Amino acid sequence: MTDEREFSALYERTREDLWRYLRGLAGEAQTADDLLQETYLRFLQADTDKLREERELRSYLFRIATNLTRDHWRKKKRGDAWEEETAPYLNAVESESPERSLHLHLDMKSLFEHLSARQRALMWLAYVECATHQEISAALNIGERSVKVLLHRTKQRLLKLLQSAGEYDEHSKDRL
Repeated sequence: MTDEREFSALYERTREDLWRYLRGLAGEAQTADDLLQETYLRFLQADTDKLREERELRSYLFRIATNLTRDHWRKKKRGDAWEEETAPYLNAVESESPERSLHLHLDMKSLFEHLSARQRALMWLAYVECATHQEISAALNIGERSVKVLLHRTKQRLLKLLQSAGEYDEHSKDRL
């Protein structure tokens, strides 16, 4: 960034979306606040002179935020082990009778709690931020070709969660 006014304008255009993204990944407002502040601090410290377009700057911000969130979860010993920790719970719930089944309060927050941090990030960027596969690839530091596959797998995971909660039938198929 060349000057304070330019950064302030970028901050105002991206702050809300970036905070919601971090809130979805981190799960707590206070953690999202901390990660948001650290994201912009790291952004200011980085060499961003090569990034000219708004979408490049935005992707770079989301990439920093994603990496910081990943680091946050690793520090809490939850990062990559998230799915392993929740798998026994989900498997036990799926094997129970429908009456004792998982009662997801079928809002997206409760569904997203059963996804890994990367899966939540993928869904958020794709369907809330309406980011392109190229932008998602840049933000999450994964191959552009992998984005489509990972999004498909994540949607399948959500489908299984909906089925286990009894909220999915053949008429729902096109909505997911």
